[in-house]
Amino acid sequence: MLHARHQDCAVDDGRGGADVVDLQGLQPDRDGRRALDREIVLVRVLDASRSMGEDGLAAELAVVRAYLGHVPDAEVELVLYRRTATRLFGSFIAAKDVDARLAAAAKSGRLAPGNGSALDDGARVAALAVADRKGPRR
Repeated sequence: MLHARHQDCAVDDGRGGADVVDLQGLQPDRDGRRALDREIVLVRVLDASRSMGEDGLAAELAVVRAYLGHVPDAEVELVLYRRTATRLFGSFIAAKDVDARLAAAAKSGRLAPGNGSALDDGARVAALAVADRKGPRR
């Protein structure tokens, strides 16, 4: 469920929490494209702990997919945290390739919930992933 207010949008995760997505850059320019569509580097940290479970992770991935619908030219990396944090794809990939890569990750078991909740490690891994990237970071 989306709730718009001012220049951001809260995306209900179905469990009483929400993510806020900045919509300020979504205004069309003269070419009809949104400024946010260009050269976006997105790294998202996802809770893959057992307490989230498969449904919780699926809800987090739904938020990622919804956001990517607004930034089709983005380059994306996902960081999953359990006891430690790991980069899911290992590099930034095109937004158009995310669904196929997520399907492969699910098939291989890399999306399975695990023990631990090292959010701080997730933030560290995400910061390292974008450290040398150019362009707007989300």
